Amino acid sequence: MTLKCIGIRFDIGKIDGGGYGEECWKVFWQAVDIKVVAGAQLLEGDTNDTPDTENVYCLAVKWLMGGGRGDDVRKALENAEIYLNVAAQPRFIDADQVRREPLVEAGMVDRSGRIVGTSYRALPALKKVLNERALSQTTGEI
Repeated sequence: MTLKCIGIRFDIGKIDGGGYGEECWKVFWQAVDIKVVAGAQLLEGDTNDTPDTENVYCLAVKWLMGGGRGDDVRKALENAEIYLNVAAQPRFIDADQVRREPLVEAGMVDRSGRIVGTSYRALPALKKVLNERALSQTTGEI
């Protein structure tokens, strides 16, 4: 079965840097190739239980047409130490749980792999990750 929606949970207390929402997206983009989420809606926000019983920021990817690639997103994140270091427990939630969270739209990824629409955190984070990759390639760093 192909996952058409996946929620990714981050422990806010483990996030370094300024705004934790953008930092979570940076971690996401460091682990997940944007082409994997082509054709999907991006969502984000604090969970319903934050800050009462947990301190969690949730990103979600929801494919609107065709097959979803939530399995690929999950595998990429499960193999990314950068995510595992900041993941909340449980790390992932399914579509039913995502619907219950107060997440807001964070943009859409079109079929060519570009973020379109209003995206206050996901797009700036992607640009930073791509710039860091380009810089590391020109300086020979990994």
